[in-house]
Amino acid sequence: QHSSMSQLPNSTKFQSFTKDDVHAILETQSAWESAARLRAVNTLEHLPQLILPVQDDLPVFSETELREKQQND
Repeated sequence: QHSSMSQLPNSTKFQSFTKDDVHAILETQSAWESAARLRAVNTLEHLPQLILPVQDDLPVFSETELREKQQND
């Protein structure tokens, strides 16, 4: 019976991590995910400021008016 280690390709290398290394990696990942959520919430809070309001007071010209203005120009 072959061990599972003998079935791995020769190029596979194993690296040991200390408990502190693993803790630091997991803590960094957790902080990154929390920061991403915070940025998303912050963006949502500012969304109304990012969207331009609809301006109904812009002038609207009929096709005839546009043609006349273009011809006058």
